[in-house]
Amino acid sequence: MYQELYVGLWIVYGLSAVVAFWLLWGFTRWQGKARYLSGLIRVLYLVVMATPAQLSSMPDYIAPAIVVALFDFLQGFEEGAFDAAFNLGIASFLALLLYSIVSLILFFVHFRNSE
Repeated sequence: MYQELYVGLWIVYGLSAVVAFWLLWGFTRWQGKARYLSGLIRVLYLVVMATPAQLSSMPDYIAPAIVVALFDFLQGFEEGAFDAAFNLGIASFLALLLYSIVSLILFFVHFRNSE
């Protein structure tokens, strides 16, 4: 019974995250220098919504790290909250690093083509 509910909740979460990202994409269609900021907002949204973490109460299951961190912190499971926040921090750092590298490459390609 839990397995069907678990899969169903992940499907609902995934679909709602995709719809929210589609709306976010529309709100962050900025041109010029602000396009880097819009890309950064989109990347951070994807990281927050897609980073998983193990549940403290049921270690066989995973959930979004932001949800696990908040619920475990509120319930007093400091170790689970820390682990989820650590997962989220590592994923955010790696995404920002990758985004910075890609942005620099695109900047230099654009700069070279404009000369």
